[in-house]
Amino acid sequence: RIDHAAGPTDVVLRFDNGPDLGVSELTGEIFQPGPEFTLYGDGTVIFRNERAQPPPAEDPIIRGRPFMIGQLDEEQVQSLLRFAFGEGGLGDACERYETQAVDYFGSSIFTIRAGGLNKRVEVFGGEAPFAALEDHLRNFDPGTGIPTSVWVPDRYWGNLFEAANAIEVGVLPDPREVGSAPWPWPGIVPAAFLGPPDPDGEQGRRVMSAAEAAVLGLSRNGGVVQRIYLLGPDGATIYSFSLWPMLPDE
Repeated sequence: RIDHAAGPTDVVLRFDNGPDLGVSELTGEIFQPGPEFTLYGDGTVIFRNERAQPPPAEDPIIRGRPFMIGQLDEEQVQSLLRFAFGEGGLGDACERYETQAVDYFGSSIFTIRAGGLNKRVEVFGGEAPFAALEDHLRNFDPGTGIPTSVWVPDRYWGNLFEAANAIEVGVLPDPREVGSAPWPWPGIVPAAFLGPPDPDGEQGRRVMSAAEAAVLGLSRNGGVVQRIYLLGPDGATIYSFSLWPMLPDE
């Protein structure tokens, strides 16, 4: 038996594409869809299946694949951990690998906290040498017999930036052609999202309650919603707004 913490916010196993895939340097927009797969200590799994059909874009809005949620019993947790430690390769993995995959940008990050290990393994430039584990977690599937449903979070991250420069140079579509929505939160000013960058270089962002996010009418599928045009309270400034789920451990 592989020992692990058993709390509902204890991360036991996680796969993440890495934050470098989440930032658009052209616009400064933060688009971090969150870890592809997380197993919590109570057996809850929250994941996004790469095989799922992405929701259709609604210009200028872009949606990410929805996150799903399922519940593993202890034997299923043990089976997954045995695979991760054994065939998956995390048991004796180093902390960082550099690969030479062609046309691959970004990193794959695995976190495991079980069996006496608290380890973060990063593979930069490709999926090897953990291809089997990455494929299994990236495509965690209802075909395993585990009932799943769409996960709808209690909280979201909201990110906002002034879109005028990106629109002017053609990086973002013209709101005169695709439209914009009026500012939806009378009690929240844009400055609440536009704080100074943090040490990681991210722009200001704000924790949004489910009720605040629901005002947009866009968060029903539990996935990321990016590039929502909002007309500021001043009636002139166009903002590009992104909304993405906060996991239970955040």
